[in-house]
Amino acid sequence: MTLLRRHATDDAYHRARREALSDYRPPTWEDGAAGIVAALSPDALTPDPAERTPAAE
Repeated sequence: MTLLRRHATDDAYHRARREALSDYRPPTWEDGAAGIVAALSPDALTPDPAERTPAAE
């Protein structure tokens, strides 16, 4: 509640936060899918770097 109240009552704070977040781009579904594929790839699941395939390095 404190942050909501601050946004509602402190114009300078509100403007500064809006400006700081103005270029934020949330991840797309494609970004999420690529992250899942990378996390579940055989090399990501192989903790020992010596066992990884050279192409993944």
